[in-house]
Amino acid sequence: MQQKGRGSATFMWVIAVVLMVLALGALVYAMSRNDESDVARDQPTGRTETTGQAGSNDNEIQAEGTQVIFTDDGFNPSSYTSREGEAVTVRNDSSMELQFSSADHPTHQDTPEFNLPVLGPGESATFTPNGTGTFGFHDHINSQYTGTLTVE
Repeated sequence: MQQKGRGSATFMWVIAVVLMVLALGALVYAMSRNDESDVARDQPTGRTETTGQAGSNDNEIQAEGTQVIFTDDGFNPSSYTSREGEAVTVRNDSSMELQFSSADHPTHQDTPEFNLPVLGPGESATFTPNGTGTFGFHDHINSQYTGTLTVE
């Protein structure tokens, strides 16, 4: 009779441990999702709207300012020069998604105004850099694609 009671207690402990592991996993997942939303929320508002289908009308695309072009081979060219206070438009001419982000992967804290939302193929977004200097950027999704922007 005691054998049956001991088995039930062991079973209850196993269930309790499994539930604790699941709860811990859910907590870690929630915290990692919260970190991602903090990055998006902390992005400054120095940019304009995202537009769709770049290339549909070249006159609409050629806005004033610097054009950073992303292709299936990465940023082309990889170095750009802009003037202080000038808008920079990032155009995704690739067949994949692009998340244009400031240097210091993965934290993106060097120039947070560079941190744009994910751009699908054919989309573009515009931001205005704060200050002068040479700044690194990359595609957060495929961090091997990098470039620099010099603001004079």
